[in-house]
Amino acid sequence: MSSNFWIENAEDFLHFEHPSERDVLHPLIIDKINKLDPKTYLDFGAGDGRMSAKINSAIPIDIFDISSKMIERAKEGLSGRLKNVFSSIDKIPSDYYELIVCSMVLLCIDNEKDYKSALASISKSLKKDGKAIFSTTHPCFRQTYFSDFYTEFSVGKQFNYFKEGKPFAVTIHDQEKINKVTFEDYHWSLNFTINSIINAGLNIIEIIETTDDLLLPNHNNLVSPFIIIITEKK
Repeated sequence: MSSNFWIENAEDFLHFEHPSERDVLHPLIIDKINKLDPKTYLDFGAGDGRMSAKINSAIPIDIFDISSKMIERAKEGLSGRLKNVFSSIDKIPSDYYELIVCSMVLLCIDNEKDYKSALASISKSLKKDGKAIFSTTHPCFRQTYFSDFYTEFSVGKQFNYFKEGKPFAVTIHDQEKINKVTFEDYHWSLNFTINSIINAGLNIIEIIETTDDLLLPNHNNLVSPFIIIITEKK
């Protein structure tokens, strides 16, 4: 798994707002979490815990992340709410969770073996009939400008949709495009994503293609910036 940015430069992301993620993606996921009201919940790739901090306060929170900086920030932001913290995927218990959320993580994985291994670990950690929620930037529209982010495919680099695992630069910016942070993600097609989830033993029960943040002046109302896939363990 490509982890250099999230280990060495996590502070760059922590100090930068991502309004469309905060105001569009996260509220949809949080609403699903609250309605499911799990007794055991894992934020897989929790980052600084900014999303889990907004879920129902009665839901106990476990987190997993590879970045020690992110974990420390999550501990601060989730003070008093954390049950368990994992920095190694091997330490996550099996057959335990009613709900696992894996938001904006799969696109950080740079090879097929680790991608499928992460999905297998999530499936293994779920109870029977447990739910897993995945989200990613929409793989079909990487060449498109959105309200507060774009990729190098938007500025001239050829986009080969069928090239699995292709690294690409992503830039998140403010409305004036003056302040920004750039990092690397990896392209996985919708076909590969869905089939990998199914092959991990998870039934897809709902797919949500979100709108852009329509409150932002530079929004794109033609295509979807994020996709959410809700699954259940067989």
